[in-house]
Amino acid sequence: MKRLVFTLSLLISASGVFAQSSVSPYLFPTFSKASVLQKGGGVTDADMNYNTLTQEMLFTQNGDKLVMDLAETVDTIFIQGKKFIPVGKVYYDKITETKVALYQQHFNKMLYHGKSFDWDNQVNSALTASQGVKLAKSETSPTKYVEKFGEGYALESLDVFWLQKGKSFYSADGVKKIVKVFPDKEQAINDYIKANNLNISKADDLAKLIVFCNK
Repeated sequence: MKRLVFTLSLLISASGVFAQSSVSPYLFPTFSKASVLQKGGGVTDADMNYNTLTQEMLFTQNGDKLVMDLAETVDTIFIQGKKFIPVGKVYYDKITETKVALYQQHFNKMLYHGKSFDWDNQVNSALTASQGVKLAKSETSPTKYVEKFGEGYALESLDVFWLQKGKSFYSADGVKKIVKVFPDKEQAINDYIKANNLNISKADDLAKLIVFCNK
């Protein structure tokens, strides 16, 4: 495997015994081969996955899991038939190849016994032993990385859809916001949704609508 030319932060798998019933923060079931196209034109291959809690892109190297920094140097990551585009420090999944393109931001929130788990406040402190891990995150030391959570945990999807028009991104969550991007097609949009019985909270249905809007 070629070495990725990025600033890397070592992620060490957290120790601890988990119940058989567990949830994973990763978008894909396993790390799988991906190609990273850099803005300079170089291409590098690696086994990769996306963490939907931290919204970090990870890859494996010599048995270790590493998080990719300097997203601004990346043009596109191709993985499992998807195209991920860096936007700030996170990555959007490009869904349509249209002039005004649709993207999905994969983001999950952790719930514990149905209640919101305060992830942001926990990353710099120790979790209880019953939760199986301790997190110790800092700028200068390796980070223990939570890969699975035991019984009682669940993930709540907070995925967000975006439209890219030119260099700007606009929310695509709801008809009113879509109409703002396509102001001359308001009636056509409403008619198309009704005629095709679309549920635009679903990626596939929303993609059909955005393809229609680009015609």
